[in-house]
Amino acid sequence: MKYKKIIKPILGLLILTSIISIFLLNIFKEEKISLFIESEPFKITKYYIYGTSFNLEGTITLNEKITELNLILFNQKELKRIPLLFTYKNDTEIDFYISKFLNKGIDLDLISINNYELLIEIPGEEQNKYYRLKNDTEYGDLEYYTLTKNESNNKITIAWNNGLQIIVKKEELPDNIYDIVLDPGHSGSDPGAIGTLNNTEYYERNINLSICESLQKILESMGYKVAITRTNNTEKVKIYESGGSAVLANEVKAKYNFAIHNNSSINKNEFNGLELYIINDIEFSLARSFVENIKTFGKTNYSNKLTYNIEDGIYRRNFTINEIEIGKSYAKENKFDYYNVTTYTSYYYYLRELGGILTNAYIDGRDPNYPTNPYYNSNHVTESYLFELSYMNSTTDLSNMLSNIDGYAQGIAEGLKNYINEKDN
Repeated sequence: MKYKKIIKPILGLLILTSIISIFLLNIFKEEKISLFIESEPFKITKYYIYGTSFNLEGTITLNEKITELNLILFNQKELKRIPLLFTYKNDTEIDFYISKFLNKGIDLDLISINNYELLIEIPGEEQNKYYRLKNDTEYGDLEYYTLTKNESNNKITIAWNNGLQIIVKKEELPDNIYDIVLDPGHSGSDPGAIGTLNNTEYYERNINLSICESLQKILESMGYKVAITRTNNTEKVKIYESGGSAVLANEVKAKYNFAIHNNSSINKNEFNGLELYIINDIEFSLARSFVENIKTFGKTNYSNKLTYNIEDGIYRRNFTINEIEIGKSYAKENKFDYYNVTTYTSYYYYLRELGGILTNAYIDGRDPNYPTNPYYNSNHVTESYLFELSYMNSTTDLSNMLSNIDGYAQGIAEGLKNYINEKDN
């Protein structure tokens, strides 16, 4: 009897708890989102990963005028809206895209773990219209691993399956995938620029490697996985073969490639200071962070050279008309059709050839003197920067560089860190 008196209140409490739990679950149950999808898909004519950014471009024919167009990352529990830019080609044809900058699309490192379908939304007065995406390119699915953060990575699959999907899941970084690649310029018998101080010669090749060795240690202490194109001053690094300076970063699916160089001028002490060369069509936030921090930690200044300068410490160098004409003569002499090079084509292969279709890479094997860049036609490529940190034939620059190699390396690392921290917040 005594036990029955104890058991009855306990059973009653359990029943009451269950009833309350069911009631609360019904109140707070996540409402599923459902959308009516139109039958006609939007055609995607270009999509790509550049560094950490995913971008797409497309076209659609509409008989109605629109003032707003959105890309939707959608699943049954959430809907993320990204405004699209668009232009009318004529009365009915519209071109649309996420961003005009290669490095400012959807930041893949900031997408939460989940499965998403990508849809186009046309807002309406009474109801919105939603459209799936159709792959109208030669390319297929893409795989991306996020930058290492707190010893953790996410794997992102961008897949075509009755539309476009982004699948994000936590997964350890494979052995052959890296975050960053460092490329110390010049190698083997090529010393690069030569500077003289106190009757001693200094080779650019050696200084570039010393900076990269310091930078690699700093970046790895920040948690990044870093590869380097060479580890000594005797080995000759090829350009387009496996592990080469135009290939390694894309081989290991690195998010960033830093080509580390030092400069020289015709006349001694004519120029001095820092020059950072960038590709066309990128947003400058990371470039600005690099030059500001290198200036501080390297105890240097922005270069006084005006040619190709577009902002303090930031430069862009494309082919000139004269260089194109020389290229055409060379192609005729070597009996191949000259590449589609214009004055908007980046001159430096460190930038151009690592960017695939996005940066008009063109080394496709037709020139008998060069092997094929295996990534010239790729739509998943690294974001690359060319650092000309000082002038070897400037007494001031060379003296500062020799006494402050770690400072220059720290400036590059701090530039990256500050940029990533800012976008994460």
